[in-house]
Amino acid sequence: DLETEFTHTNLKPIDGYSNIIQVFEGNQTYYFGMFGLYKVAHVQCAMGSISRASSIMTVSTALGKLKSKIVIMVGIAFGVDEKKQKIGDVFVAESVIPYNIKRVSKDKDISRGIETQSSQILLNRFKNIKNWEHTTIQDKKSEIIFTRLLSGEELVDNLEHRNSLIAQYPDSKGGEMEGAGVYSACGSKIDCILVKGICDFADGEKGK
Repeated sequence: DLETEFTHTNLKPIDGYSNIIQVFEGNQTYYFGMFGLYKVAHVQCAMGSISRASSIMTVSTALGKLKSKIVIMVGIAFGVDEKKQKIGDVFVAESVIPYNIKRVSKDKDISRGIETQSSQILLNRFKNIKNWEHTTIQDKKSEIIFTRLLSGEELVDNLEHRNSLIAQYPDSKGGEMEGAGVYSACGSKIDCILVKGICDFADGEKGK
């Protein structure tokens, strides 16, 4: 709900309309407006990638109704390095790694998740942003961090578990819960990318 609230503060009415358009369609609610120069449809999913109202179902349903050219997943993610990262820095996913898909054997776990690349054209546009001037709540400059982003069904808030994940995927600088579903729903037909702000460090202090 918080992500939706702040997304809508940045939406403007489409020419000819006085407000953002709200449309009820099946189990979904869509909001239509202008984000910068572009007409967008915003739809909110539930937490995670694989439940009934999760990202894979929400995006699949939306793409069946809309002629969208791109999908951008926004929201929040956890960081993994309190010294080099800060609350309010923004991850842009170079790829998404579904880390929950694995073989659990007697001696070790073996990952079987297939890493999915982000849209190369969208990644290029984000890497060439020249006027990024956003600040964090502490009035520090928000940084854009490009990374392979972990995606799983767990709400990670345990330092030992976080460090275990990063030991398996040392190139990753953070993680979240919906990206794997979004990338699966878009497949190879729709350009998509994941853009999320750091909200915590998965270290047991999420409540603060």
